[in-house]
Amino acid sequence: MGGIFINYRITTDDPEHVGRVRLLHDRLREFFGEGQVFLDARSIDLGSHFSPVIRERLDDAQIVIAVVHPGWRDTLFTRLGEEGADWVHEELRIALARIEEDDGKTRKRIVPVLVNGARHKDELTRLPTGIEGVKRHQARHFTTQDDADALIEELALHLDDGFEQFPAERTGNSRPRRWSPHLVGAAAAVGVVAGLPAPPAPELLVVSVVGLALWAVVALFNLAAGTGVNSAEASAHPLPWRDHTLRVALPLGVAWVVVVVFLLVEAADPAQVGFWVSAFGLLGTFTVVSGLLKGRRRDERRLAQWPVALSTPVRTQALRADMARLDLKLADGEQTDKRLGFGLRARCRVAIDDLLRGAALLEDDSRRSRVSWALADHPVAAAAVVLWLAATAGSARFHPLILMPAAGLAPAAVELEYRRQRMVRQAVAKEVSEHVAELRSRWAVLDRRRS
Repeated sequence: MGGIFINYRITTDDPEHVGRVRLLHDRLREFFGEGQVFLDARSIDLGSHFSPVIRERLDDAQIVIAVVHPGWRDTLFTRLGEEGADWVHEELRIALARIEEDDGKTRKRIVPVLVNGARHKDELTRLPTGIEGVKRHQARHFTTQDDADALIEELALHLDDGFEQFPAERTGNSRPRRWSPHLVGAAAAVGVVAGLPAPPAPELLVVSVVGLALWAVVALFNLAAGTGVNSAEASAHPLPWRDHTLRVALPLGVAWVVVVVFLLVEAADPAQVGFWVSAFGLLGTFTVVSGLLKGRRRDERRLAQWPVALSTPVRTQALRADMARLDLKLADGEQTDKRLGFGLRARCRVAIDDLLRGAALLEDDSRRSRVSWALADHPVAAAAVVLWLAATAGSARFHPLILMPAAGLAPAAVELEYRRQRMVRQAVAKEVSEHVAELRSRWAVLDRRRS
């Protein structure tokens, strides 16, 4: 048993009544979740036979909200007298019957909600046969959004499921996938088999070794600049999406394309410079732009459905973005002298717990071994590097002058990349843990505040 069923009537006397009912539905759905709140106009599929659906949801509902407007009781008598049946009456009769069948021990509750100035003594006394028991259930008034928040706070005490958080975008772990070692092994075999029969090509071997050297240089630069880049990212996440893109993401993306194109120009054969520059420039630009658009859609979704459950494996940028969203929500609450709404207070508490769990997972990921990190985070890249080395070694017929530099440069680059990611993960984990302590204290102040 679970969920909330909204019993209501569309009335032409008050044009704002339908909007008021929908506002109540939206506020309840926002906190308890889409599937937890039933409103026939929005919850019954197009073309479905509504009668069995309504009866099924009434049986399942834990709380039935009866929206009572001025003239509600008179309309009940009028409909029953003219038509002999009325769905508002029938829904309440079914709900009351379920309570009586279980001798009142069921967790099902009926909550009359008085709207637009409706009064208990006018609308909930001398009711039609079959629903007289409604008057014995404690009512609540609903006029403003604050009334909706107060109602949600009370309902949350009586619903088993309570707040329903939006599911994570992905759920997994930071361990290597089962197929990762097999992929790397196959790459090594394919590289040796493909390299050995190939005719000697000294210029390609030189380019291969130079490419490994450039990779190691870039990895060293990334490690050296890691602290500064990490700090810049930390300060950039609170920015709105447009400012973040124009000031940070786009310049860094373009700079990345320019640097790599320059390295390709230096390493490639002069006759092929134009081809390499054009091909990589187009590919790099497409990657940057598509990444920015994808990031925008993801950020808009996470903001609209905040707080989305923590995605795993945890990414440093996503965790920082979640922390920035929580910071902004608290800042909005601090600009007023009112207590945060119950739904927002609950969301902040869940967001704080997710951030602390994310920081702990980041710290754990930073302690993984080098092999575990490579196979878990970069299985395809690891296989490509092994294929590259194996093909180079096979083409060189395992000549020491080629094999030794290649075998030294590749592990050096991997070690630098490993140390960089470990440094970033540990720094972000510490930053989030320290900042969340401040956010928790700010949330506690807002939570204790009284309107």
